[in-house]
Amino acid sequence: MWLPNETLNWTTNAAAAYQWHFIPVLRIVMVTLTLSINAIVLAAFFLNDRLIHNPFMIYLINLLLNNMVYGLLANIMNILVSLHGDSYHWMDKSVCGLYLYANYTGVGIVMNCHALVTLNRIWAIVFPVSYRNRHTPRIAVLLCVSVFAYVHIFILSGIVKHSVEDHLICDWQLRMLMSWRHAIQLLVYDAPLLFQLGAYPFLFYKRRQFMQKTQKEEMQRRASKREKETNFLEVPRQMPLRSQSVTCETEERREMFKRSKSLSVTYRKDALIIRRMQSNPDGSYGFLVLTLLTISVLICWAAPHAFWTILQFKELPENIAYLFGAMIPSILYPVQAVADPILFALALPDLRRVLCRYCKKRA
Repeated sequence: MWLPNETLNWTTNAAAAYQWHFIPVLRIVMVTLTLSINAIVLAAFFLNDRLIHNPFMIYLINLLLNNMVYGLLANIMNILVSLHGDSYHWMDKSVCGLYLYANYTGVGIVMNCHALVTLNRIWAIVFPVSYRNRHTPRIAVLLCVSVFAYVHIFILSGIVKHSVEDHLICDWQLRMLMSWRHAIQLLVYDAPLLFQLGAYPFLFYKRRQFMQKTQKEEMQRRASKREKETNFLEVPRQMPLRSQSVTCETEERREMFKRSKSLSVTYRKDALIIRRMQSNPDGSYGFLVLTLLTISVLICWAAPHAFWTILQFKELPENIAYLFGAMIPSILYPVQAVADPILFALALPDLRRVLCRYCKKRA
């Protein structure tokens, strides 16, 4: 991840006068929307027992929480920087450390939380039996904590090294951290993005293949059902009449017809349940969530991170680097944080019902 170089005098305590313009106002609006929308959707998750007890929802709750933390820390720090004319001279050493931590870890954790959703869908679609039997809330929580630790192991090492060195730059654009910056760009930022975008076509193919197999099995079940119904109706004709009266034969036929009709209804219900379980292993419309998240990530993250990766190996004019490496991402990231809870509400019917009930009560 790249931010423009700024000379920082650690002994300077006088803050420049705030400069109000479009960018800080926009960021304030986005921070307000990020915190409020994520908080409302997060509360809706806890108001529905069916949602909160589903292990898949833990990944979505984790993403909402990290969106709020990122909005509270990184975006507020970016607002202060914008109010000071995109200058870092007003920071002391501790504020600079907080600024670097909030921006670098905030983005990294949110990106890897998105990758966790993709990993969960791979498990559910490719290994459905293992997913139903072994995926528990405890496993989901452990994976979320592992992502948090993974990002901090890489980022905090650079922050500690930055803080102990006597230099005057509030950034990591230093020779001593060059190889480290390459490592975190590839492992913390690029890897989860490529994993999410690269896995989606494979998951789409596997899901389509699975649905075709399910439809074929459904057709075979229907053929088997019709054959059983026909056998039930033909049984009385094959039985010898012996001493049975016409009335008894009629009653037996009626009884057989009722049994075949009952079998047909039961079969349709069982087939519907099986089909729903196979198409939605966790009952959460997870693939639809993944599809919407992948589209939003492609719009908000792909271009900035491709640009940052290029910057690691090639120098560009400072004005271009600042525009595409700092200004545009600082707007797109809050948009992504606002979009996540909205996409969850669009994809999850249970969540929509909770939100609709809440809005009706407020109205």
